[in-house]
Amino acid sequence: MQTKVKGLAPSLKEKKRYINIEIISPEGTSTKKDAYKKAELKAQELLGVFDAAGAGIQLVEYSEKHGIIRANNEYTDKAKAALMLIREINGKKIIIRTTNTSGTLRKAREKISR
Repeated sequence: MQTKVKGLAPSLKEKKRYINIEIISPEGTSTKKDAYKKAELKAQELLGVFDAAGAGIQLVEYSEKHGIIRANNEYTDKAKAALMLIREINGKKIIIRTTNTSGTLRKAREKISR
């Protein structure tokens, strides 16, 4: 007889934070895929492979002017530093500014719409 595997207790799960970013570029921006690759590479460059994996940086939403990045709550400051070091994507100069950090995706979306 097989036993059912229990999931992790909520206190043991990794907590996530959602970082709102503002993208400033006179030349326009690139695609979501290019932006995610650049953020991932910059995180690996700054944090190293193991810390970048622990940070779990993912691009949740992306538009021409705004985006939402998900990161582990223990690596939020390091993720912000990695994002601020991105200066260009596909040869287009950009500046990434973090506007706020939220614990839920819904609150992060509300902050962008304001």
